[in-house]
This record gives sequence, C-alpha cells and structure tokens, in this order.
Amino acid sequence: MPATCGESVPRFTIDLAKPPSERYHEMVQVFGSHMRSLAGVLDGVLSTFIASTRPRPIAKGLSKICLRRVYDKE
Repeated sequence: MPATCGESVPRFTIDLAKPPSERYHEMVQVFGSHMRSLAGVLDGVLSTFIASTRPRPIAKGLSKICLRRVYDKE
C-alpha cells in the first residue's frame, strides 16, 4: 500500500506492556499481506542473476542466513 502524494503514512502506537506476539497485531492487519508477498522477491532476484539452477539453492540458503531477521516468518 504505497502512499500517494496526498495520502499520509499510517501511524501506530505499540503497547510494550502486551506480549510480543500481540504488540504488532494492528500493523499486521494493515501490512501483513504486503510483507508476505515480498518473500517471493528473493527468488525472482536469484533467478535473474543466477542462470544455472544448480547453485541457486545454495545462494538462496546463504541469503536466508544473511537476511534471517528480514526473511523470518515471524
């Protein structure tokens, strides 16, 4: 949901007293589907830059390790 010229970016208040699994519930409802769709971007980038299918799983595994906090399902 990219912000257009006249559209403001949504603001959220995170209640740190809540358990971690519940803190970002409102943000997940707004941005969850967009974030899940980004997971396939890595596959597309790898297939663009690595033509051979043999080293692609190795590169994908290394990318997941390097981006583990970004690529994590949590």
